[in-house]
Amino acid sequence: MRVVVHEEPVGRGETNWIARIALEPFGFEGLWEQVWLRRTRDDLAELCCIPLRA
Repeated sequence: MRVVVHEEPVGRGETNWIARIALEPFGFEGLWEQVWLRRTRDDLAELCCIPLRA
């Protein structure tokens, strides 16, 4: 598995979750992107980085 990783996400200090997005539907076979998230109210999540490929 190859993973695109965000070394310095914009909102890193606010993050508390990491998720992986499969990039195959976007034309990148076998590639995943790791994104940083933080929990908001009502069990929603906010993206804390600028996606590179997704």
